[in-house]
Amino acid sequence: DASLGVNSRWLPFVSLLGGKMRRSVWPTENFEGHCEPLVVLKGGIGYMVVPRQFEVSGALGYAFATDESDYSSLFADVYFNYLNRPWMFGAGLVLRLAGRR
Repeated sequence: DASLGVNSRWLPFVSLLGGKMRRSVWPTENFEGHCEPLVVLKGGIGYMVVPRQFEVSGALGYAFATDESDYSSLFADVYFNYLNRPWMFGAGLVLRLAGRR
C-alpha cells in the first residue's frame, strides 16, 4: 500500500478469474459428473476496518459457464480478510442472485 501511495480506507477492485466448474447430475440409476470451463468477472469495494490488518469487502459479479450457458449466474459476495503479511486469511458468503438453481 505504501509504495502505491494508498491512503484511503476504501479500496475498489475488479477481478477476472478462470477455472473449472464441477457439477453433479443424479439420474435415477447412475451418478454422472460434469466439468466445464468457467470465467468470472467481479468488482466491488473493500473497507479497511483496521488499516493493513482487517478488511471487509463486498462485490457483485457474473460467472459465465462456457460450455452450457444455462449454468451461468449473477452473484453477490461479502467477505472478511485478516491480513498478516505475507499471509491473508479470509471467510465469506456468496449469494446467487440469478441463474439456474
